[in-house]
Amino acid sequence: MEWASTFKGTGGYALHACEICKTRKRKCDRRLPQCSLCARYLDRSIARPKGIRLILHSFKNRACRYADHGDQVSSDISRDVNQLGVLSQKTRFPSVYFLDRDVFQQSLVEIPNPSLPLSLQLNILLGNDSEIHHIASRFFDHTHPFMPIISKQLFYTRHLSPLAPPKTDILLLCFCMKIFTWMPSEKISDPQTHDYLSAKHFIVEIEAAGIFTLQVLQANLLVAIYELGHGIYPSANLTIGACATRGIALDLERELTARTTSQFTWVEEEERRRVWWAIIILERVASLGWPSRTLITKDPTSQHLLPVDDSAWDDGVGDLILPSNFILM
Repeated sequence: MEWASTFKGTGGYALHACEICKTRKRKCDRRLPQCSLCARYLDRSIARPKGIRLILHSFKNRACRYADHGDQVSSDISRDVNQLGVLSQKTRFPSVYFLDRDVFQQSLVEIPNPSLPLSLQLNILLGNDSEIHHIASRFFDHTHPFMPIISKQLFYTRHLSPLAPPKTDILLLCFCMKIFTWMPSEKISDPQTHDYLSAKHFIVEIEAAGIFTLQVLQANLLVAIYELGHGIYPSANLTIGACATRGIALDLERELTARTTSQFTWVEEEERRRVWWAIIILERVASLGWPSRTLITKDPTSQHLLPVDDSAWDDGVGDLILPSNFILM
């Protein structure tokens, strides 16, 4: 801590002379917790009451100086946390969503998706618009074919629309795309990179701010796959479990049984269905060496819908909306 380094040096020595040596104009050896002169006066305290007053005055000054800087550190920490957006952004998530789902569905209450000061930090890490598009292009070229859980059509037309800046959850998703396409090199071989640790930190902040969207879950999924692929345990299992819990809260499990008459388009419903299938698969892959582990997600049945053709979904082919074109297990 900077405030500690101001008064405490290395090897048990203070950076400055004590008050007694300054008052008596003596050379101070700056030992901690007291210099040699202070220790000598303590031994003679009965004979020299004035020395006690000087020593107590010296200790009192030191204590006050440390206390003042302790308050300064507390205020600095609070200021830093506020700058990150956790405390400055009040959560306005409707609690009725979890307390009474029927009341929530009948009401016109919407789940908020505010923009946080965190967006500025994500923008700095991601770069300009062209760099974000490069990250997305690389992701869809190399990752999307084997893990198609993000709608390519929605991502480019809605999330990266030039008409409005992307919100915090979209920036987080882009940042996790960047992490997912990371490759180890001779200089950096540890998968727990600065970007990876930053993403874990950003996810916690966004969840604390009450942002509850599918894009945050998709970002978590990318982190979970990254951790599973690089053998980052126990984070991999914990992140997968968190994804399953969040998916249940988003009602993704219902997307497997039948098409809903909700406000979602067919492309959106298919995206939600694919995210839930990814959670089911990941949870079982992570449990291959632990057969007795209790799973959060239920086993799929013969009545559950499978994902449709990838290319048709990417193109948003409209004739696949018909229920007869859905594939059952």
